Amino acid sequence: MRSVFKLFAVGVSFLSIMVSCSEKDLYVEEEKEYIPEVEVDYETVNPSTFLSVPVKEGFVTQVVQNGEVVFQTKEATVLEVSKNQFSAFTRADENYRIEYVPADAEQLSEFTTSAWQCYKTILFEDLLLGSDYDYNDLIIHTRQSISGNQVKIYAKGIAMGGELKITLGAKLYVIDAAKNIIDDDEFVFTTDAKKDFFGEEDKTLFINTTVEPKDFTLSEMYNLEPIGISTNGKKYISYKEDGSGFLPKDMSGKTCVINWYIISEKYPDNKLYAVPPIDNDESINWVTEKGYPYGLVITKIRDQKELFYIQNEGLYAGYNWINFPKERVHIEDVFVGFKAWLEGGVAPNWNKPVEGKYVDAINTGVGETTTVRCLYDIGQHTSGWNKGKSPQLKNLGSN
Repeated sequence: MRSVFKLFAVGVSFLSIMVSCSEKDLYVEEEKEYIPEVEVDYETVNPSTFLSVPVKEGFVTQVVQNGEVVFQTKEATVLEVSKNQFSAFTRADENYRIEYVPADAEQLSEFTTSAWQCYKTILFEDLLLGSDYDYNDLIIHTRQSISGNQVKIYAKGIAMGGELKITLGAKLYVIDAAKNIIDDDEFVFTTDAKKDFFGEEDKTLFINTTVEPKDFTLSEMYNLEPIGISTNGKKYISYKEDGSGFLPKDMSGKTCVINWYIISEKYPDNKLYAVPPIDNDESINWVTEKGYPYGLVITKIRDQKELFYIQNEGLYAGYNWINFPKERVHIEDVFVGFKAWLEGGVAPNWNKPVEGKYVDAINTGVGETTTVRCLYDIGQHTSGWNKGKSPQLKNLGSN
């Protein structure tokens, strides 16, 4: 069943006002009349689905995708996997297959479950009212790595097109295969995204939304653990014997999913969430007054043949790399059909934005070698959307 969200502002007369680019996000209060309302379809804009991975005694379970072993485990688990956002209609990836590999007692005792990794690009709007929907107020590239009851979270700043100080946080959920929430917690990643990601303290400086690739400000990938701290006082995300960790000791049949949010200094009491990976937390606010998501989540907008070759690493990457709107350019003007897609229609062509309207964040052609000015991660953080470490058990056959 389609989940539809539409919020109406009642009894309020919205005025259209003009502001200069330097005043963006500081002084715009009224929603603009020319921004059409939408009825966002959750199943379309949510790029995640979940795969249950069972186990059998005396076997290691492996997940095979497109003929390649991408994950192995000896404990039942749940994997967050990507939908194909590049297809005509957003659909789940159907290319996963479960196999069972015989393993003796010694092999099982020495076996460690693979780390399952998810990569996402998240594009935020930072205002409750007055948004221009260029979705570049804060853009981050994230990686989450989960193995049993150990989870690591990383984020890299891509762009920041606003003058407001932004806090970046994450809400974590432990869920079962039916997406029931078993526990949740929140972590603050940074209270000053511009300073921590880009090393800039000048509030008036727009990062990577008005410049050419040669002038990009590049950011490093940050690990959540040394930067963040749980709002509930727990210092670690992973399980700890002393109880200080967030994840339970037994994660069998469960997983941890993450929803990012921002807090704008203009609205310090409001957490503006990206599209959530699960839809049963009614406490979060992820839809604007006009019906748009506060944060878009991009996971897989191109096929394997459209990836970019990283020459010095000898690998292909870029499932979730996106060229985003320039400053104050509505995303519909960059990706034609975006509004219709929000409401459950055909996906826009993410790989062919309208010329002159977007930031060339990738700075290369499809299938070509990326340049050093690519804003996205080059190296160990680029190898795919969700993929485990190299399999530990090989050539043992499968059942």
